[in-house]
Amino acid sequence: MRGTCFSVCCLLALALCARLTAAPKSQIVFTGLGQYGETIFAIAPDGTGLRQISTNTRNCFLPALSADGKKVVYAADTIAPSAPGDNTQIFIINSDGTGRKQLTSKGNNYDPAFSPDGKQVIYWSTRDGRQDLYLINADGGEDGKVSDTPAHEGSPSFSPDGKKILFQSDNDGEMAIYTVDIDGANLTRLTLDAGKAYEPAYSPDGRFIAFKRDEQIWIMDADGANAKQLTHATQPVYRPSFSPDGLQIVYQYGSFYSSRLYIMQADGRNPHDIRPGSPDGWSPRWGAYGGK
Repeated sequence: MRGTCFSVCCLLALALCARLTAAPKSQIVFTGLGQYGETIFAIAPDGTGLRQISTNTRNCFLPALSADGKKVVYAADTIAPSAPGDNTQIFIINSDGTGRKQLTSKGNNYDPAFSPDGKQVIYWSTRDGRQDLYLINADGGEDGKVSDTPAHEGSPSFSPDGKKILFQSDNDGEMAIYTVDIDGANLTRLTLDAGKAYEPAYSPDGRFIAFKRDEQIWIMDADGANAKQLTHATQPVYRPSFSPDGLQIVYQYGSFYSSRLYIMQADGRNPHDIRPGSPDGWSPRWGAYGGK
């Protein structure tokens, strides 16, 4: 009997140790303040395991994860922000902080995001004097323009099937949410009602889109129908991003240097600060954990 009890206790202890040391199933990358200014960090959804990813000596911001969580793409200043010329470029790095590589070299470039297969990166650039969308291979090379309009386009990302680009644009005079095929065809406005809409993000199954409107987070069907307000925050909120299982949303609560990272259920319930009392963070993106 005593031997049986001892065996059971050992098994329970081993199970507990395995649980405590198991790698997280997902991670959130975000921008925070580091030694050299804006820096890319990653953290587990429960607020543990904070680690620095970028080591540039200039500002790094707007990170996004590859689908397998092994790569991070982000924008970074390559010269002093006050200097003239092509300042902000797109970089790719392993999620453990190794293997940094610059992808772009022309113009100022922002808001990168991976294709579902990790082979391409979508971003927006001002290189031609306008704010257009561009695609580049994740291993570098020549990039191609997806949009070519007088409008201001931004916050691009791929649909989960990789066939469309989701983004914001003032193509019709006010900022709204659009999709376009990756070859630039079939431009479609999704938010048709009054009110500016920004920073869209697909759910992992492609059925829903979270976005910002009136300083709050909203959700709608992928075709733009059934828009519903999720947050009722007392401060502006920004940049929603779904968890890999689609059940939760991370977002930025408050404006940048005084902002926090919040998580809520995908229906708006249980909003909470994942790092109360910790340094600020902004521009979060949720994705798979790519570590061992």
